[in-house]
Amino acid sequence: MLQQARKYFLIFSSELSIFSWICLIVSRQCKNKGKWWWEFVGIVLTLIISIVLAGILALCARPISNIYNTTEMIKDMATKFMWVSAIFMSFDAITTSCYFTLRSGGKTFITFIFDSFFLWVFFVSSAFILSRFTDLPIFAIYFIVNSFFIVKSTIGLIMVKSKKWVVNLVENK
Repeated sequence: MLQQARKYFLIFSSELSIFSWICLIVSRQCKNKGKWWWEFVGIVLTLIISIVLAGILALCARPISNIYNTTEMIKDMATKFMWVSAIFMSFDAITTSCYFTLRSGGKTFITFIFDSFFLWVFFVSSAFILSRFTDLPIFAIYFIVNSFFIVKSTIGLIMVKSKKWVVNLVENK
């Protein structure tokens, strides 16, 4: 049963990534309409789908943890971690959409800063500091570290809107 659940998860995650690419293609095609909000069609579609999937994850968190043959304490912990993941899933989806939009613009250094720098400066360092120098429980640390997705997605949306990442390869100067 566990192998079957893993197989369905892999199929589901690959279909989700295909949907993200479709959203990106739709937003690129719609951008030619001349209206500023067409630029965010892919991000909005990704946001809507991620909210639906976050709700499904939150509702199915306990049944998913019941698949495993382990103690109730571990099942409760797994359920709580999935709930926190569901809370921040939409912000992570926006961040991913912004990342690939920025990457498609041609300036790879911006995506390096956006992804690697943010990971090491915010996520890893805050997790280390909170786990070593505070008495916070693991759920609070996990929640705080995941809350940086709010900051990262906001920065990503600002960067996408600014258009400083776009490299025009066809215009002659």
